[in-house]
Amino acid sequence: MTNARLSLLFLLLLCAPAVGLFFLLGFAGSWAVGLGAAAAIAMMIWTVKSSIGAPGAIRNDILLFSLAVSLALCLLGGEGRLFFANNDWLVRDAVLHDLVAQPWPFAYRIDASHAVEQSFIMRAPLAMYMLPAAAGKMFGLYAAHLTLLAQNTVLFALIFYFIVPPRYEFWRAAAMISIFALFSGLDAVPVLARHALSMDTPSNGVTPADHLEPWAHLFQYSSHITQVFWVPQHAIAGWAFAALYLFWQRGYARASTLVCILPYLAYWSPIAVIGAAPFVFYAAVSDLAERKIGRSDIVALLLAAVPAPLLLDYLVQGGGAVEHGFLIDAPGFWNVYFAFIYVEFIPYAALIVAMRPTMIKDPTFLLVMISLLAIPFYKLGMSNDFAMRASIPALALLAANFGVTLTDSVAAGNRVLWTRLATLVLIVGSVTGAMEVRRALIRPASPISACDLIQAWDQSPFILFPKTTYLVNLDTLPEWMRPQSPTDVPPAAPRRCFAQ
Repeated sequence: MTNARLSLLFLLLLCAPAVGLFFLLGFAGSWAVGLGAAAAIAMMIWTVKSSIGAPGAIRNDILLFSLAVSLALCLLGGEGRLFFANNDWLVRDAVLHDLVAQPWPFAYRIDASHAVEQSFIMRAPLAMYMLPAAAGKMFGLYAAHLTLLAQNTVLFALIFYFIVPPRYEFWRAAAMISIFALFSGLDAVPVLARHALSMDTPSNGVTPADHLEPWAHLFQYSSHITQVFWVPQHAIAGWAFAALYLFWQRGYARASTLVCILPYLAYWSPIAVIGAAPFVFYAAVSDLAERKIGRSDIVALLLAAVPAPLLLDYLVQGGGAVEHGFLIDAPGFWNVYFAFIYVEFIPYAALIVAMRPTMIKDPTFLLVMISLLAIPFYKLGMSNDFAMRASIPALALLAANFGVTLTDSVAAGNRVLWTRLATLVLIVGSVTGAMEVRRALIRPASPISACDLIQAWDQSPFILFPKTTYLVNLDTLPEWMRPQSPTDVPPAAPRRCFAQ
C-alpha cells in the first residue's frame, strides 16, 4: 500500500461514522437517506484522492512505531479495560451500551418536570461510537469495546504517522512522535508553587497529584496524554485536522480537502472544529489566491455538502441551553490569564522562534499564537469545554512544530543551549502526562459498565451538568429530523454502575 492510499483510509475512518447518524435517528425513509449519505461520502473521498497523499510507499518501521505508541496510550487510557478508566468513561460506556442494546431509533422517557414524562434522544458527537456499535450489534457489548480500542488505536497511529515529515529517518520520526505524545503545558510548575501535590482525595476521586491541569480554574489546555485518556474523540478530531493541515502545508493536499472533511470532524468534536476553522479559512484563501482550486475540488465540495447540513443541524439542536459567554469580567481573570499563557504555551513558542527565527513570519504559526491567546476569553459549558476542546488543533500544530524544531536542531548539532533548554521544557511538561499514566498503573482496572445513559449520568461527575448536554427533547426537534416511531427506553431500576 502507498501513502496516498493510506491517507484515503484515514479519511474514510473519519467520515464514515456520519452515515450511522441517519440510521440512528430513523428519518422517514432512513434506509434511502442513509445509503444516499454513504454514497455521497464515498464519492467525495474518491474525488479528493487525486489531491491528497504523501508520495512514496509506506514506511513500515515508522507505522509500526506509531501503532505501538497508539496502542499503549489507548490501553493505559482505559480502553479494553486492562487498566483504570477515568470517571468520564462511565457515561461513554453507557452511550456505547445503549447504541448496542437498544433498537434504532430509540428515545429515553424521563420525568423532566416532576409531573410529566417526556421523550429525549441522544444529541451528541457520536462518531467514535458508531463503528463499535455496529460490531456490538453483531457480536455483543465486549466486541464493541474491542472495536473501539482497535478503531482509536488505528486512528491515533495514522495521526502520528502523518505528522512526521516524509524526509525523516526512523530515529527522528520516533523522536518527533514521542515529543508530540508527551506535549503539555508546564502544569507541574504552578501546582508545585501552590503546594497542591497533596494526596487528599476530593469527592470526585481525582487528587491534585493525579490530574495537574485544572490549576487555572477558569480554563484549561489539556496535555496530549490527558486528551487520549479523558476525551479521545476530541483528540482524534483536533489531531486529525492538524495532520491533514500539515499535508496541505507540505503540498500533499489542497484546501478543498480540509473544507470537505470539517463537517464530518464535527461529528467527532464540534468544538474542536471551531478551533480548526481559522486554519481552514487561511488555507482556502491561500489556495484561491494561488488558483489551486480545480474542477475535482468543486465536485468534492458539492458531494461533501450533501449530508453535511443535516449532520450539523443535528449537532446544534438544543445547544442554546448550554452555558456560554465571555470571561473577561470574571473575578481575577487577568491575573489567571497571564499566568496561564506563560505556563501553557509561551515557552514552546519562544523556543521555536529562538531556534527557527523565520517562524515569526509564518502565517500558520501566527494563527496558532492568536488562537491560543484568544480562546481563554470565551466560555462554553459549565466546565468550559471551549478552552479545552477549541485549543486542540492549535496545540497539536504547535506540538508538531516544536517536534520538528527540536529534532532538526539535534540532527544539525547546532544551538546546543537552546536544544537543551527545549528538552528541559519538554521534560517538565511531560510530568502532566506522567501523572496520568501513574494513575492508570496504580489504580485497579475498571470493569465495563452495563448501565444505560440515564443511570450512568446520575452516578458520574456529569451529574453536575444538565442531561441536555447529551440529550434533546423529541418535541423540540424539527419535523424532518424527528425519529419515526422511536422505541421507548423506560426508566431503569436502580443499580450501581462501576465504582471509581
